[in-house]
Amino acid sequence: MRWKLARLAFVPRLLQRIFVLVGCVALVGAGTSLAIAANGSGGTGSTDTNAATTEYGGGQGCTPGYWKNNASKKEAVSWKTYSPGEYFDTVFGVSFLGPKVTLEQALGLHGGGYNALARHAAAALLNSSQSSIGFAYTTAEVIALVKEAETTGKPEPIKNELAAANETTCPISAKGEVFEEVTE
Repeated sequence: MRWKLARLAFVPRLLQRIFVLVGCVALVGAGTSLAIAANGSGGTGSTDTNAATTEYGGGQGCTPGYWKNNASKKEAVSWKTYSPGEYFDTVFGVSFLGPKVTLEQALGLHGGGYNALARHAAAALLNSSQSSIGFAYTTAEVIALVKEAETTGKPEPIKNELAAANETTCPISAKGEVFEEVTE
């Protein structure tokens, strides 16, 4: 079984998710994604020519601990777009950690407030940039949320939002291999 995700440009992303599962429709959570399941025998998907279609559909994410351990023990094999040594504040365009804290270091910060936001923001950035993870946010959305937290001075609500997205099902192994969906 293969899942496709169609993002509808005319519906605001943070309003609703619509999942179409073999004839059943369910409204779920925040976001605007239309997931279409094919039954393996040539089922049809979205015919909307204005929709950008990508594989995977949200509900997946790896924790800050996964990304930290992957960087330090597995030579960052799962890191595709960013590297552990890139500076957090530079990548996100913020200044709350200081100029010398790397993405890898941010993943290991202790405590609450901006440190907790940094942990989950770094994980969310990596989740959103990994094509095999159907993460709830795009990379641009993750960066915008972190900037919003700095601007408002309220890191906790954004941290909670990113933590919820990060702490779902991680579809990749410590070696960077994608777990395949098993259907019978």
